[in-house]
Amino acid sequence: MSTSCSLLHVPVDLAAEPDLDQDLRVRLAFAQQKVHEVVALGRALRDGVGGLPTALPAIPAAWRKDGVRARLDALRPEHLRRGPYAQRAAIQQARLNRPPPTTTGSFPQTTELRQAPGQPGLRPEDRGYPEVEQALTRLVAGAAEIRSTLT
Repeated sequence: MSTSCSLLHVPVDLAAEPDLDQDLRVRLAFAQQKVHEVVALGRALRDGVGGLPTALPAIPAAWRKDGVRARLDALRPEHLRRGPYAQRAAIQQARLNRPPPTTTGSFPQTTELRQAPGQPGLRPEDRGYPEVEQALTRLVAGAAEIRSTLT
């Protein structure tokens, strides 16, 4: 049993936040509380659910946004259909004007790749995308060659 993600960027302990509203506190879990929850779930798997806490209290009325509920209730199946990817991508690119996506973080960070132009910190128009693509192509080809010798 484990958390589904790293607790590296989660605040450490809810006890360090004594000024939070009590209605909010019962719904939060910082790293220490998440670890306790994982331990409790592990014990429940081993020993049964009898030791698990009861459900959360109802959401305070002041937190409810009836307009949001009304908009959600008004959604119909046709509202949930998305257009073709190419059409959505073109609309998104026109609105956001983002640079091309990279896969640099998905590859081993070799010296060659780290030194390739187009690394973070440069303006999109200054990035040398062809050079990065060439470095990635060489990296993938090298990995494929190594893999072929192992199989």
